[in-house]
Amino acid sequence: YFPLTGAVTPTKSKYRPEQADGTKFRNVREVTTREGAEWSAEGGLDTNYLPFFLNMAVKAVSSPSTPANAVLSRLWTFTPTGNADNVKTATLFSGDPNVKIWRAPYCAIQTLTIESDAGSEDGVTMSIDGIGQFPTTISAPTLPSQALGGILIPGAMQLWIDIGSDGIGTTEIEGRFLSTSWEI
Repeated sequence: YFPLTGAVTPTKSKYRPEQADGTKFRNVREVTTREGAEWSAEGGLDTNYLPFFLNMAVKAVSSPSTPANAVLSRLWTFTPTGNADNVKTATLFSGDPNVKIWRAPYCAIQTLTIESDAGSEDGVTMSIDGIGQFPTTISAPTLPSQALGGILIPGAMQLWIDIGSDGIGTTEIEGRFLSTSWEI
């Protein structure tokens, strides 16, 4: 499960035509036109979970590559494809196991935001939000073990950029990296 706090909120749109039929009730008839879910979560950016969220926000990539001359380093490259539907969706669970659990399948990310500020006491944070299918109630599932990764510290960050198409992140921007905010 994600090391983030958030919730899945059921949403329903209804159509209620106004009619004059001699009763005191404004709407006598209604029909549900759309059902779905909105969800959001936020917390510290976890290096183990970031590839999962980028698979949902940018493009599905099944495994990283190993950069040249590297032994323990891995490079995840997410290059979006404009003419293909190749992002992943997730089934999200929300609620209290002692009260009620909601299960919302086919949840897609609408916004992924990553922020860091070396002037604050916080680590690098992320927030995500999206939409999904209308949630249903289920019995509490068995939670998988959590594979927590490293927490990123803004003051220790470096910025490397591309200066051409031949190298990925080969030029370091020197000096202190103070703050950044990325939104996908």
